[in-house]
Amino acid sequence: MTRLLKYIGYFTLSLIMALISFFAGEERDFLFMFSKNLIPVLITIVVLYTTLSNLILNQLTLYKDLTGADIHECVKALKRNVYFEFAIIAFDFIIVLIANILFSKSECAYILCGTRIFVNMITFFSVFYFLYIVYDLSLIH
Repeated sequence: MTRLLKYIGYFTLSLIMALISFFAGEERDFLFMFSKNLIPVLITIVVLYTTLSNLILNQLTLYKDLTGADIHECVKALKRNVYFEFAIIAFDFIIVLIANILFSKSECAYILCGTRIFVNMITFFSVFYFLYIVYDLSLIH
């Protein structure tokens, strides 16, 4: 239940930030302009996460060798985050492709505005969530 509330919070925050960016105007819609570079930025964050994960895994392995502790849950959580990050990248790639098709084919203002807001939401959520995962990883003692 807590996880569901957390994702509802992420969704709400993403919607608010998307609307703020959208209402700033087309020339100043930072999130929409940033969405053009979203995939390379997310891949860079995945590389950072992978590097940090490897450092932590090395330390966990040393800890396991010294104490015999069970590190299975930690390793499982690190792998789950990587899978989730790749799923977000794939989803974002598909959304950006669909948005580009809609922008080139549609002339309906509602569709164009809705698409921009949705792309803003996806952009904010993806970057925010990826940075949250890296931040969460850095809090491991």
